[in-house]
Amino acid sequence: KNAQSRFDNQFDPHHRKVQLSGHPVILSDKSVVVYKTANVAVSLKNVGEEVNYTLLDGIHYSSNIVAMTHGIMKGLISSPLSLSKEWGDLSKTETGKKKLITFDRHYSKFENFVNNENSEDANRLNKDLIQKVEFAVRIWNKKIERALVQYQQLRKEDEFVGPLEEVEYWRNQLARFSSMFEFVSSASCKKLINFLKLTASPTLKTWKKHCNLVLDVRNECIDNVRYLYSFDSFCEPLYRCTPRKFPVTCPLYFTQSE
Repeated sequence: KNAQSRFDNQFDPHHRKVQLSGHPVILSDKSVVVYKTANVAVSLKNVGEEVNYTLLDGIHYSSNIVAMTHGIMKGLISSPLSLSKEWGDLSKTETGKKKLITFDRHYSKFENFVNNENSEDANRLNKDLIQKVEFAVRIWNKKIERALVQYQQLRKEDEFVGPLEEVEYWRNQLARFSSMFEFVSSASCKKLINFLKLTASPTLKTWKKHCNLVLDVRNECIDNVRYLYSFDSFCEPLYRCTPRKFPVTCPLYFTQSE
């Protein structure tokens, strides 16, 4: 606000130029930037060669300086580069051609970086987009919470349930929470969560809590399945052997300690 007031005090609508003192100023309107790239005195003879002009459109880009920079690059640099075919001596040697390829690759990466920063910055201010992402995360929170509540509830078991049913139960639980863990760890999910981190969304507190619980439950299921599988060779004969064959098939059940 102080910088804006200093700008307002210096601005005179009857003058065509404004010289700032270097303080930060919000560019909320169209502005023309006048600059020179060489440390030479400007005169009437060289003003056309030494002085450069560019437009900063604060209205079109919503005062977003990153968006303005990308717009300038796209119109002032990217378009001429894409049309340029002659590069002087660089096009005549293999070394020069390699330098051109390297320059083009590096410039494309930089332009994509600025474009991505511009898109993320614009999305950060998009209230509709923020609400949609928060709505999706709230639905995920409810589904994870429902699964956690079901996991913690007491199981109703038949008195004739055998050990293999116990193994199958924990295998299903492991598959269920492993699927949840893979989802919360996926790149698409992390992208939305990182976006909400930029907006300081309050839904992240519950999300982080649920993610930690999913990881804990998944690890518990892994331990239980691994433990129960160690008894698989002892439990399986109970389902297929007759009482007469059982002592022969599973002698370990009848081993007496000395």
